[in-house]
Amino acid sequence: MKSECLLAAALVLTAATTPGIATANESPLADAGLDQTVTRGETVYLDGAGSSDPDGTIEGYNWTITGESGDATSATSPACQTCERTQFHADATGTYRVTLEVTDDDGATATDALFVTVEPGEPPTVSLSGPTRTETGDANRFTADVDSGAAPLSELVWSVDGEPIATEAIDGDADTSTRPTRFPTAGTHDVSVVAFDEDGQRAADQQSVAVTAPDSSTGSSGSGSSTGSGGTSGDADSTGAITGPQVVTGDGRLAGDYELTTSGSAVWMHNGRSVANGNQATLSFEPGDHELYASHDDDVATFPDGSRTVVADPAPELQAVDIEENRVVPIDVHATDAYGNLRSLTIRVDGEVVESVTADDLRGGASEESLSTMKYLNELEPGVHVVTVRARDARGQTDVKVETVSVPGPVEVVSAGFVSDGPLDQYHPRIDESRYTATYQVKVDLNGVDPDNVGTEVRFINADWTSEVRTSEKEGYLIVERDAYQKEILDIKVRSSINPKSGVRYSSRDRVHVTPAPPEIKIEVVDPQNDHSQRLGMELNARKSFDPDYTPTEFDWYGVQGGHRETPKITLNSFNAARLKVGDGQNQTATVTNPISWFAPKLEDASMKEDGPFYPNETITFSITSEQFYLSKNTYEDLTSFSLRSEYGKVTGREKFEEKNGEINDPDPESMSNWYEWHIEVPARSFLDDSPTAATYPTNHPKVEYSIALPEPVVYSPTRTELRNETSSIKYRVERPKYTNRQTQEKKIRDNLLSAGYHIHRVSENGLKYNLEEQVKVHEAKYDVEQLEFDSRGRLGDFLTVNTEWENGGSQIESETVTKTVEEWRSTRNGDGEFTGETRQKLVQDGTYETEKKFQYEKNEEYQTTETYTHTYTTTNTYVEYSEQCGSFGCIQSGTTVTETEYHTETRTRTVTKSRTIQDTYWSTRARSPSHEYTGQSRQITIREPIYERQYRFKIEKEETIRDRIYLAEHKELVERAEYEWQHRDSVNEQLHAETAAAAENVRISDITATKKWILRKQTGTQIGTTTSLKRGWEVLKSLGRSEATLVQHYARKDTKTTPSSRTQEESVIVKHEEPGLITEQKIKEILDRKMTEKYGQ
Repeated sequence: MKSECLLAAALVLTAATTPGIATANESPLADAGLDQTVTRGETVYLDGAGSSDPDGTIEGYNWTITGESGDATSATSPACQTCERTQFHADATGTYRVTLEVTDDDGATATDALFVTVEPGEPPTVSLSGPTRTETGDANRFTADVDSGAAPLSELVWSVDGEPIATEAIDGDADTSTRPTRFPTAGTHDVSVVAFDEDGQRAADQQSVAVTAPDSSTGSSGSGSSTGSGGTSGDADSTGAITGPQVVTGDGRLAGDYELTTSGSAVWMHNGRSVANGNQATLSFEPGDHELYASHDDDVATFPDGSRTVVADPAPELQAVDIEENRVVPIDVHATDAYGNLRSLTIRVDGEVVESVTADDLRGGASEESLSTMKYLNELEPGVHVVTVRARDARGQTDVKVETVSVPGPVEVVSAGFVSDGPLDQYHPRIDESRYTATYQVKVDLNGVDPDNVGTEVRFINADWTSEVRTSEKEGYLIVERDAYQKEILDIKVRSSINPKSGVRYSSRDRVHVTPAPPEIKIEVVDPQNDHSQRLGMELNARKSFDPDYTPTEFDWYGVQGGHRETPKITLNSFNAARLKVGDGQNQTATVTNPISWFAPKLEDASMKEDGPFYPNETITFSITSEQFYLSKNTYEDLTSFSLRSEYGKVTGREKFEEKNGEINDPDPESMSNWYEWHIEVPARSFLDDSPTAATYPTNHPKVEYSIALPEPVVYSPTRTELRNETSSIKYRVERPKYTNRQTQEKKIRDNLLSAGYHIHRVSENGLKYNLEEQVKVHEAKYDVEQLEFDSRGRLGDFLTVNTEWENGGSQIESETVTKTVEEWRSTRNGDGEFTGETRQKLVQDGTYETEKKFQYEKNEEYQTTETYTHTYTTTNTYVEYSEQCGSFGCIQSGTTVTETEYHTETRTRTVTKSRTIQDTYWSTRARSPSHEYTGQSRQITIREPIYERQYRFKIEKEETIRDRIYLAEHKELVERAEYEWQHRDSVNEQLHAETAAAAENVRISDITATKKWILRKQTGTQIGTTTSLKRGWEVLKSLGRSEATLVQHYARKDTKTTPSSRTQEESVIVKHEEPGLITEQKIKEILDRKMTEKYGQ
């Protein structure tokens, strides 16, 4: 086995990107439609047909409806959630959010949302009927007929003279309520009723009642005799005068309430046309002068001054207030007055008048119908200012608009200088451009100024090359940059200037140093491995090293074969650490201390995993094996790094192998050999026009490589292509109007919408309308009245029992005021009256008292005392007694130990703690413990003392009213019958409701007419979307063409050029074409055909 000395390192893999044919799917475009505004109870129609897919078709729809605000706060369901078109019922007021999610044929989704605003719709209606004349104390009945609008009814509030007297809960579509009412005082009283629906909308009606006191001049108290007085006369009232506004103003609906001063009915004439019948009328006016009067028989009622003129003068209107934000702020204002009495137009900035135009001023096309002016403000300080525009007419009516304008400040240079402080190198084509390129940058704070209004200049001095000036805008800053370099060791100088059209000019100078550079070391690997000697290592050549300053270079190698060498080409010693030092003519040096980093192993073998043959779109896997190498030192592994690369393929794996020791005749007995195996994948098509290779290279020196040719496989060669099933489509990217839709059945609402800029989009028949008329009393019957007075209800009843031609006339109160002397007590001696001299103490605030009880209980008490006790103890005394015994041989003395014990008793005194039971008591409102006993004793304690005050007795005179009720009997004789006429009552859409109402005796169906529903729309903006069809008014932004086909590829073997049976492949191909503006379908198809042919053949 061959063993070679040198180096190895970690393998780093690189990948090449293989181009693909298929294009990425484009997301669909969802179009839920325009925002809508409807009234409660209407059906909302949803249409998602405007959705499209730029590269396919829409396959699914999903509608979701959620409540956003108002009463519409809960989700609702459309009639069909997955249909292209659907609908839902708007049952609650507020705003619904409707979301459409579409899915294309590739599974991609997109969403769009619209908002449906549900307005309350028609309010309820209420009609109040009842007597217009009565007497005090009489029982009267008032009836309110209520019909719902768009929402169900909620409640009915009754009021008399503005004070609520009752609230009734009502529901459903219609209701009738009757309320009995008595009036205690004479005069004119107003009875009103207000009907509310569930949306909070209201309708009100009011009726005035003339209440008089009964005539007490007839009859005597309790006598029952008739005085014969005749009561009211039968003469007809005159028509009287009109009360109501003669000048109607405001910025909304111009309307007024008018009434005759008498109770008679009349025909109200407005500009010669009858507009109402009755005693009252509520009229609307267009701007201008109008004639108004009321006629009855041969009489005419006018205003008290004899005038018949009503002036309808609306407030002026600011039609346009255009303000442009710039250093010089132009303000363009236009105001109109429909009555033609516009007087002035004023512009204020931050409260100060900057422009004023009057009707007497000839500037700006001034007239009494319109005023216009243009004001340029060129002295405003930078910042936010408040602009107030006011139009005023001759009556002092105004229209005011307030807007804010941001005035941009002067431009400010934030920084100016070289991006790198340097020093730089001089230019040399073999070094990185960042080393010699000087980039000068100016950063300008625009402060809102248009960058087109800012001039810039950057000029280099003594630079050998300069780039064009680059400008960009980012986050409100203008960035100006320019590059330069120098081919000599000379400083690069620059001058810059910023020149705004308005403001201060800024200029700056700067320089950056260019200094000598050290040599650049470039090493070539002559031979990465020596096959003959374990001592000899890599062969290197540093001849391509150079000095960027163009001076000669000198070489010094250390630790190489042969020791120190001064030549560029050397051979490394495998066991020495080599080092290269290169010097230039300016005494600058550069050093390389790790030349073995140029190592990468040579490649020995390349083989295919499979034999083939292969189609061009398939991938071939190769196994690449390096030559064996070994590291002469373990530390070299950390100094080397190399990788494998292939121009066409990508590395998918690598594996390192190490030689096992013990083989016979092994030239590497220490088993230090290593080699690598890589796996790469290469597209088969790359072998049709080229011969791919693989190469190893040092990671840090990628220009050094050792390549090996890959074995050439058998690859089918395409012989011809065929396109089948070619189809094309065209869509348009358009900007189309965005509309707000409104629908109504009321002509008045339709006219208001037309005045607001809407136009009629569609009109449809919407059923029948039944007009109902009600027979209404227009003149009361008139009677001669005779009255008798009685002092009790019983006597009145007796009289009426006998005299059946008489009837109960109610009752009235007679009052008499008398003066009496009364006495009263006062807390002071001030005030009216006479002090009697009597006084007294009056309790004004009671005292607060509490009863306490006495409780007793036993408790243990510890105490200390002294006691005597007997103490016994013993003492011992030990001693030796000696005795002498004498014999024939003399005397002998001996000793005996004796112990004596004594017992002692003594009396002592000591302090001891003992306990005893004692009895204690306390006062309290309750026992502190259940074991405590009540002794039977109690006492009362004062918590707060009582408060008394001295009072004084006075005599005063007071008036007292004595009221007596008088009961009346009436005898009426008809002198003029009541008059009735048919008047419009209501219009209903349901036949059943109409027939039910007409079943009443005083109601009839006057006529039946067809009703219409108008759908109106107003453009509120534009929206961008994609569509397959165009409509008038749409702007085509881009034409989008798409062609699809099946590409059939026929193949032959590259080596034989023979066509195997059925060697074909099919794939779907797509070509697209986009072009601004509107392109005809024929032209798009021609372009798509040409592209398909150019790319894929016939």
